[in-house]
This record gives sequence, structure tokens and C-alpha cells, in this order.
Amino acid sequence: MIDRPGPLDSAPGREAEAISRASDEEVRDYVRRGIMERWLSRVVHCLNRLEGRPATRDLARRALQRLGFPKSE
Repeated sequence: MIDRPGPLDSAPGREAEAISRASDEEVRDYVRRGIMERWLSRVVHCLNRLEGRPATRDLARRALQRLGFPKSE
């Protein structure tokens, strides 16, 4: 199970790695919990910021795709 995110501003890359490594079932549960507990948008916002940095772009894109968001161009 992917843990509920802590303070994302300090470690958004770790969150992206956890999402990328998780099983499909774990990602579904994570998204469901994030919606119910109202923190998923914060995670997506942080992943979008990571996507803007060349060093973390691929990792952020993989995580966003695992969460069900289409690849941005």
C-alpha cells in the first residue's frame, strides 16, 4: 500500500517513485483514498511541478500516468 503523502513540498520525488513502483491495485486504492480524504489534488499539483523540471520530468510523467492522467505534450 502506498502511504498517505506527508508534506509533499519536502519530498515530491519520493511520492512519484512510490506511485511508479506500486501495483495497479495499490494505485487504485491510493486514488480512492486521495479523493475521499481530499488530498489527491495536492499530489497531482506537486507531480505537475516535478514534470516541469528536466531532472524529474520522466518520473513525474510515469506517476501521473499511473494515476490516470494522460501524457502531457
